[in-house]
Amino acid sequence: MKCGSLILLAAAVGVSAQYPSSYGDSCPYEAREEVHYPCPYGYDERGGTCVKMGYTTPYTYCPLGMESTDDGCVKYKYAKKVPYCKTGKFSGLKCVDKDIVDVKEYKCPYGFDLTDDKTKCYTPTYHEKLSKCPEGYGFTDDKQKCVREAFDQVTYHCPEHTELTEEGCKAITYDDKKPVCSEGYVDGDKCVVEKFLRPSYRCGGDLSVLDPIKDECITTITQPCGFEAVTDGRNVKTQKHCSETKTVKAIAECTDGYELDGEKGLCVGKTHSGVEYKCTDGYELTDDETKCFAVGYEEKKVRCVEGYELTDGTDKCVKYEYVDLAYYCPEHTKLTDMGCQTVHYAKKQPYCNDGVLEGGKCVVDKVYAIDYKCPDAYEPTEDNSKCFKKTYADKRYYCPSGYSYDAANEQKCVTYDYAPLQKECFGEGKLVYLREYGIHVCCNAAA
Repeated sequence: MKCGSLILLAAAVGVSAQYPSSYGDSCPYEAREEVHYPCPYGYDERGGTCVKMGYTTPYTYCPLGMESTDDGCVKYKYAKKVPYCKTGKFSGLKCVDKDIVDVKEYKCPYGFDLTDDKTKCYTPTYHEKLSKCPEGYGFTDDKQKCVREAFDQVTYHCPEHTELTEEGCKAITYDDKKPVCSEGYVDGDKCVVEKFLRPSYRCGGDLSVLDPIKDECITTITQPCGFEAVTDGRNVKTQKHCSETKTVKAIAECTDGYELDGEKGLCVGKTHSGVEYKCTDGYELTDDETKCFAVGYEEKKVRCVEGYELTDGTDKCVKYEYVDLAYYCPEHTKLTDMGCQTVHYAKKQPYCNDGVLEGGKCVVDKVYAIDYKCPDAYEPTEDNSKCFKKTYADKRYYCPSGYSYDAANEQKCVTYDYAPLQKECFGEGKLVYLREYGIHVCCNAAA
């Protein structure tokens, strides 16, 4: 019988008991059958060892600082929203976008105006006009007019009742003859000569005494003035007399032919004689000696014909003829009411009604409000107040005591129970250990 048949037979009749008593250490070759090595029920053979595994669900946890979710371990990191410009770029606390457009307007530099054809700019400057006078004329002192002088000889004349002579205007003045006295004074047609003497003085009455120095009369008057007692013891009163002195002006007297001048206090004697008739200084008697006359000369009066006037300090008449100034300007300038005009030209310059001029373009700043967004990899919170991002990590597993984590086996915790392999012979074979070879064989003696 072959070994395969023995195996099938052993399977049909059942397996002999484990580790039966050995027949010894020999077994004919032809009786030898393969030894089977089964594991106990519930065990699996792995690498020559019987193993029975027990499973349980592992515990899960997340690293410190992370939260456990259905998607694994999550760590939340928060950040503030950052400002940004949807349009334009930051400029201070606003967003500015530059709008560049072609220049459409032109202007002139300060002080210039556009020409009528608007091709360029100009500005006029003015200088004082130059002036001149026609030939034969000269400037007036104030330089505002031109003047020419025409001269003529003067004519002379005298006032009424005078006579024009070479010496001047001759005038004869008449005056009456004046009576004069060589001595004394004129009184009518007589000359009166006065002589003065000192008057003589006298006093009236026998009791007056003349004071020749003061020309006064002194009179002493005695009269009763009461009584007085007698000193001889008779008890008799006698009449008392008192004296009083009075002074009066003495009486003045003049000698014959003199009269007293009370104001002067002198005696005046007058003698009379005939007067002489003479002319006052500067006058002389006429030929008939009836009156006096004087010849005087006045400066001749000068006059000019109509339209002329006398020049100062000269004997000429002058007429001034005025004409307006003639104005002119230097070459390349224009005569205007404002003066000599010089025109300066300049190129017109581009400018921008809005914005600023940059590189021949108008650059207009458009301002926008600043927006806020989350940094890259961040997203806003539900209330949109800040930003967050998630960092994921795999959950970590741990197993109960006695178990170990088997990541390959659907993330389970496994425990291992080991048992030795059993030696079995199918059918009638018996387990024999061949020492010579150091192996077990099934020996079927009936084969």
